[in-house]
Amino acid sequence: MKDIEKELFPDSGILKIEGGIATAQLVDEELDCFEVTLNNDSCVQIDTEGFSWITLSRENIMDLIRLIDEADEFYKTKKADN
Repeated sequence: MKDIEKELFPDSGILKIEGGIATAQLVDEELDCFEVTLNNDSCVQIDTEGFSWITLSRENIMDLIRLIDEADEFYKTKKADN
């Protein structure tokens, strides 16, 4: 299913920085794409607007952890630069 996912959502799982805020798109097991915001607190805010539920696999959870780690590194570097 990862091939279909990457075909439909090529930016999925990639950390993006916009206006100093880390965000990403992820795709659940039912091929629903959703947005996440990674705040400067080692947490993730999942935008579920428009969904009754999302179905996350172990791989999805691992992707979220990886994105949290990447965002934490970004915020740590940003703080050190200030």
